[in-house]
Parts: sequence; C-alpha cells; structure tokens
Amino acid sequence: MLAHHANITHLSGTRVVQALLDRQMLVEDATRGFKLSYDKLIIATGARERFLPYPGWTLPGVTGAGGLQALIKGGMPVRSERIVIAGTGPLLWAAAVTAREQGAKVVAIVEQASTDCVRRFATSLWQTPAKLVQAMCMRFDLRATPYFWGAYVAEAHGESRLTHVRVRHANEDMRIDCDRLACAYGLVPNTQIG
Repeated sequence: MLAHHANITHLSGTRVVQALLDRQMLVEDATRGFKLSYDKLIIATGARERFLPYPGWTLPGVTGAGGLQALIKGGMPVRSERIVIAGTGPLLWAAAVTAREQGAKVVAIVEQASTDCVRRFATSLWQTPAKLVQAMCMRFDLRATPYFWGAYVAEAHGESRLTHVRVRHANEDMRIDCDRLACAYGLVPNTQIG
C-alpha cells in the first residue's frame, strides 16, 4: 500500500543509531548503516507488554501473555505443560486458547479485574456481535479451566525454573503448580527508537 506513494519511504527492520543535525539521522538495518534525510518523519515504534514485577517474575518459565503466544506460534512446544495465564483483559483468553490448542493444560486463568469490571466488559460485547461470538467460543473452549477474578499472582516460585505460583484471591492464598506463567497487564507505547 505504501509502495504506491513515491513520496513515502518505508524502512522496516531499521533502527535509529543517532539523530543528526539538519533533519538527518544515522540508521542501520541488517546489511548496512546509512544517513537518512527527511522533510517529515514518522517513527512507528509499536507497543510492548506491560510487566508488573512481583517476587519470582524473572524466573525461567515466566513470560508475558503476548510473548507466550509469539513463542508458541514460533514453534516452542508446550504440549502437556501446565500453564497459568494471569493479569487482566481479553488477551488472557486468547493466550489460553493458543496454549490449549497446542496441547498445553491451562490450569488457571487469574483475572485481576473485579467481578463488576468483568461483567461490564462482557455486557459491552453486545455492541460488537462478532467479538461477542468470539468471546463465547473462547469461554466454551476453556469451560473446564478454573477462572478466578479479583485475583492476582503474588509470587512465582522455583529454584532454576518456575514450579508454582501463589495466587491471592478473596483474601486467601492459593498454590497452583505450573510449568509456565504468562501475564498480561496491557500494552504500553514503545517510546524507544534505538
């Protein structure tokens, strides 16, 4: 689509090395470094997953929910692994479905939002029937999966790798044994260009 416009140059996979004077920058891609001159510049840096730290959040086996989806789609095997999906928002369900479709056992979905927030969101789906149907299909596919709302992962445990999480729900702690934990707390703009 952009190729049809002679006045637009699209540089994918290119990073800014240094901003220079007089509307120029030094950039590089996989094959070369070069100067780029411009009259108008649009930099689309995308977004990244928001991470909320908690004890054990850096253990191997702990990722973002979007990161887990990308790893699975990239060929990482998860067959027979026990996975907890935690955080907030609809990405939890999408990540859980992706993992389950590849043979993982989703042992829990831990939604941080309150019951009222989840119900309001579900009710709002009536305005977009296609999304409502998609949500209902996901919920049906995961009907046997425990779903906790108003809950959060307080700690991830393990020595060299994740073995279980401690989930705080209704003022009580639960231990959930798992091989992987995928958390989704929304996206934040990726403001770095380097």
